[in-house]
Amino acid sequence: MQRLSNHLEYLKARTYDDGTNDGARTDDEARTDNVESDDPMQFMGSELHDIARLDDPNDTIPEESRTSVEESPVPETALETSSRRGRGKNKNTVLARMGTGEKMRLEFRDLDGRPICDNACYWSRHIGSVVRKGELVPHRLKNWSELSQSQLNHIWQSISDPFESSTDIPIEAYRDKTMTQVKKAWDRWRYANKKTYIEPYIDDEDKIRTNPPPEFYGEDWNYLLDNHYFTSEFKKRSKTNADNRKKLMYPHHTGSKPFSQKERDMEREMGHPPSQAEFFLQTHTRKATADDPTPTPSLLVQQAVSVMRERLETNPNLSPLEVFESALGRQGHGRVTGMGSGIRPTHFRPDQRGSSSSSVNSRVSQQTLMEENRILREEINMIRAEQEAQKEAHEAQNEAQEKRINDIQAEVRAQKEAFEAFMSMISPPPPKP
Repeated sequence: MQRLSNHLEYLKARTYDDGTNDGARTDDEARTDNVESDDPMQFMGSELHDIARLDDPNDTIPEESRTSVEESPVPETALETSSRRGRGKNKNTVLARMGTGEKMRLEFRDLDGRPICDNACYWSRHIGSVVRKGELVPHRLKNWSELSQSQLNHIWQSISDPFESSTDIPIEAYRDKTMTQVKKAWDRWRYANKKTYIEPYIDDEDKIRTNPPPEFYGEDWNYLLDNHYFTSEFKKRSKTNADNRKKLMYPHHTGSKPFSQKERDMEREMGHPPSQAEFFLQTHTRKATADDPTPTPSLLVQQAVSVMRERLETNPNLSPLEVFESALGRQGHGRVTGMGSGIRPTHFRPDQRGSSSSSVNSRVSQQTLMEENRILREEINMIRAEQEAQKEAHEAQNEAQEKRINDIQAEVRAQKEAFEAFMSMISPPPPKP
């Protein structure tokens, strides 16, 4: 009964027209770089942070705040394949406990629009919860490009509403880059559904149809199976993506933490921004374990790091892109190997198809520009602080002067009253008529 009640509430809240998804598949859906791949390595990238499904031990629902909503069913796959407890459902109750009108402050990195502060995890978790809500992102959606502008506006409003920028740059300035991350989080959630609820039962279609993900209601799951997952076009694209993923030469080992946050953590530990060689070595070396307390990076990674160090010693003014290209080859496929999701070659050179000379008009790197921008913002904040201090000092001086004037006036009045009283005492009485 509880699940039926939830389903009725969901139907009331839906804003999606079922008829909008009956059209032909778009060109974007047929791209071979689609993230819905058969290979789990497809999602080893730093973007995994965005899917945000983990439960922080300190981010739990208080006992008095818990409801009696039916728990989501545990897929049989989880019971069959492993006895280890996995990550629970994303609650992100820290946001839920904030008061009306209260907002969480975030500091964003200008280069890729990702948060680089202690609150970054709540931003990612919130994105992960938004993409799962059918009233915001319809579950029958086959391709992100099918969303209307009003739906995209609604999604952005739902994501950004609990947050605000901690700098002078408004959070709205990061909308385009954030929505790119939102699309990737949605893609990865769809891929996770495929890995958990379809592939284990690939030979039993009835079991697939009767065991939908907990977020799906009614016929949405069957609709998506018939019009997306079970189509020959999707299967062909998945195989192509899996084959391409197997060619990956430099898998990273940072887990779910995005590269932007990893770089910020390294800067805090080292006291200065890490070089490209230091960052690449750190992110592409396996984490220490009980069986391997001192892991060694692969030979390919060691060779790449050696080349980067030599290039930086020869010319320390090289841009990050030039350093990575010296060791990893020319980057021209929408991202830069070793810099994480969201960083593109065009961030460092206007024409990625042009000549190898990336010093168009100037050889000032993007990192240098970002540092100058940061310094300027700090100077502006210092000037504002000085102006505020001067204003407070001026107001305090005015108050002191006003108080001194009031004291003098009070003293004059007191002397005048005393003089009048004295004169009344010594003056002779008026003559009698």
